Amino acid sequence: VKFDIESDGLTSINKKLAFSFTIIVILTVIIGIIGIISINTINNKSVSLLKTKLPQQEAITQVINISQNLNLAFEKCIFDKKQYVKHSHKKDIIKNINNMRMYFTIFEKGVEKSGFKNKVFFRSLPLKGKDLDLEKEAKKEFQKLLNLKKEMLTWHILKTNLYFNWENEILNVNEIAYKFKNDRDIWYKKLSEAASYDARFEGNTNYKKAKFHVWYTAYKKVQDNMLSKNKNITEEQKQGHLKLNKLLASYDKNVKKIMKMATKTNKSNGAKKQKNFKKVVRYYDRLEKLSKEIIIVSNKLIHKTEDLEFQTFQKLSLQMDKINNSFHKLEMNIQKEVESTKDSLMDYTSRASTLLIITIIIVIIISIFVSLYIT
Repeated sequence: VKFDIESDGLTSINKKLAFSFTIIVILTVIIGIIGIISINTINNKSVSLLKTKLPQQEAITQVINISQNLNLAFEKCIFDKKQYVKHSHKKDIIKNINNMRMYFTIFEKGVEKSGFKNKVFFRSLPLKGKDLDLEKEAKKEFQKLLNLKKEMLTWHILKTNLYFNWENEILNVNEIAYKFKNDRDIWYKKLSEAASYDARFEGNTNYKKAKFHVWYTAYKKVQDNMLSKNKNITEEQKQGHLKLNKLLASYDKNVKKIMKMATKTNKSNGAKKQKNFKKVVRYYDRLEKLSKEIIIVSNKLIHKTEDLEFQTFQKLSLQMDKINNSFHKLEMNIQKEVESTKDSLMDYTSRASTLLIITIIIVIIISIFVSLYIT
């Protein structure tokens, strides 16, 4: 009988232990499940933040900087005279436009691999919803900007081809014409004095070394290349340049004639020298007349070209403002999404931690009751 009582007691204790162990296992599994779910949820939200929102935020920051650089490149193109003769402005404009195109592709298609192009080192998913609508709005304005860019650069080419680095100064055709007028007047005065004293003139009488001819040779090469190869320049836009070129060609021919006659004057004496000098005077009067026409035509052409270029630049600036406005709206949207994701992540982490702590406390309490139940 004693053996049966002990056997029943052991069976009862075993049942209690098995029951207690089962309860603890179940509670442990529950804690594990809650922990896994919480970790996965936090991980997913973190991945969403790191792989989607933060790269998009970085991309929009980059594209706004590029937009500002592009605007600066346009300003330099218009106002920096050094750029007129270096022609480096076009490289900066094209570089920034290509970078903007790249980011529009990133926004629409995303980037699956780092190193997309031009030193982009992040992964980004494409924009969706309202963000994509804002990006499309910016892209639409960007296409309009490209058309204005083409128009502005056409006027810019027409303008900069009227500017030259002459004797360490950046001068336009009008300013150069005044310089040549002063040089011609000094040259003529010295030749006149030499002829009146029947003396030898020590100044230049070689046409190929004449300052105007040296400058005109370079000018003509640039003009011919611009007018023949640039397909964006219309016949109407060419008219002013063609008229100026005709006057300059005529001036150059008369420079050749006056130099030839100055050489003859220098080689002759007495009455023949005076006779030859009278022909010099005739060519000088022609040059004077042509010089006045060149100054009037070039001045009108430069002002017209600069005004039309600046008007196009103003339109372009307004277009840039529209693009930037869309980008800033997009930036604000993405910033709100980033902040919302961060807040949601912190809130969920806090709730998950609280839930785990409560579950652990419940397990401890149940474990205490189970141990009391066993005893």
